[in-house]
Amino acid sequence: MTSERRLTLISRLALVAASLAAAVWTICYWRTGSVPAIVDGGVLKLPFAISRWWDVPMAAIWAALIVLAMTSRFIEDERVRRILIIGLLFGLFCGLFINLPITEVLNQLYGQDYDLIFIEPLVGLVAGLACGLIVSLNVGLFVGLFASMASCLVYGLGLGLVYGLVPGLVYGLVYGLLASLIVSLVYGLVTLARSGIWRHLGRWLLAADKQNHTSSKI
Repeated sequence: MTSERRLTLISRLALVAASLAAAVWTICYWRTGSVPAIVDGGVLKLPFAISRWWDVPMAAIWAALIVLAMTSRFIEDERVRRILIIGLLFGLFCGLFINLPITEVLNQLYGQDYDLIFIEPLVGLVAGLACGLIVSLNVGLFVGLFASMASCLVYGLGLGLVYGLVPGLVYGLVYGLLASLIVSLVYGLVTLARSGIWRHLGRWLLAADKQNHTSSKI
């Protein structure tokens, strides 16, 4: 895709997304006389209220991020494109339809403050790790890190539709960085294992190399 077409696509989709967000909260204001403000953003406890009017510019930013992700040179390979699309849909599904029912059940079982502390980061990391590890182990680390970050960002988008798009972006970035770090560590360990270094290290630790050396002298 050319740069000119990418910029055009970003500007048009950003306009549509911002217009939809503006329409939603305009209707809300027209019917109730006010627009809600976010104070409790799940795990993220906000020091001040954020009006849902901020969803309007944030919707444009989210649209731009999604277009940049889907038109990146990292996903020119058809396999990577399919895995990334599945990862994005999985992240969005987790943010909208898995995280909230689980937290609601835990609210009923263990109290209001128990669930969100553990479930939101766990589900977000699983979404990012599942996509990132599959891509990195089959295609490469940098593409895997990109896929992991993209999946977590879309998970944050799913949460943002509930808690507000500003906290949602923070969620996506934080969980994406954590998932990318874990993907890098796992990729490094797998690469070392494939290189046979653990076998050589085990032989060195058990002094097996000295035994072979002594046998050859005899």
